[in-house]
Amino acid sequence: MERLTAAAPVAEAPPAVEGAALVPIEITWEGVGLLHQSYFSDREAMTALSVALAPYLTGPVQLFIRYDNKTFQGQIRVRVPPSGFLRPPAESGQSIDLAALAPITTALASYRRAIASRFDVRVDGFSVGIELYRGPSICVIGVGGAPPPDGRVVSPCVQVNGVEICGEPSATGVSFAEDRLKKIADCFP
Repeated sequence: MERLTAAAPVAEAPPAVEGAALVPIEITWEGVGLLHQSYFSDREAMTALSVALAPYLTGPVQLFIRYDNKTFQGQIRVRVPPSGFLRPPAESGQSIDLAALAPITTALASYRRAIASRFDVRVDGFSVGIELYRGPSICVIGVGGAPPPDGRVVSPCVQVNGVEICGEPSATGVSFAEDRLKKIADCFP
């Protein structure tokens, strides 16, 4: 009788990213089960996200992954503290260059896509965005585009404490009427 021995398959380590800066990422889970936590913790996807965010955010990056079992909606958000931007959106008069945030939202959308394609296609339904906690104001900047959005189009609307405040895209960014600009002023000090 011949005995066969086989080794369990070993996952290959992701290729080293030579010369690329990495930013540490801390994940906070809300409503996400252990199986999906393991998906979102995929080393290759986390490394790619870290490399993509390093030129734009200081570390550690606070990544919030949420899932609401009642509404069946998920979110992938980066929470940026007041000094967290390496390149904050420029302001000019009544315009804010929200498009400057596109590299961050694109990185989040690419991370979402990596997890969805490797583990669970339903993750493509998670929204992505940026959260800014500024004193009493909680500001959220999302993305636009065809579902699932790829993050290249930053929404011209900013949610402040759950209220959506929209501006008009212009040559210098997103222009906000004076009364609306005052409402989002805390978001971009």
